[in-house]
Amino acid sequence: MIDQNVILPLSIKVKLHAGTSILEASKGLVHVANTLNCGVDADFNGVTLMAFPEDDAVRLAEDFQRELKSKSKHKVAMDRGAP
Repeated sequence: MIDQNVILPLSIKVKLHAGTSILEASKGLVHVANTLNCGVDADFNGVTLMAFPEDDAVRLAEDFQRELKSKSKHKVAMDRGAP
């Protein structure tokens, strides 16, 4: 039996449907992360979105906007906690 209090040491890669908004994508990723108790990631407009159980979808979407504007070659957005 898996202990639901321990995040599984794995991440699941998912594909998002075309036309999905960043907020819808973030909410979906966080929902899957919470349901499966593991990390979930997806590519969204050239940025890798990473969600984990208990993440905040709004903060994930906000970090996506920051990463999208950054000059970094490898763009990764995640809930980085309160600013």
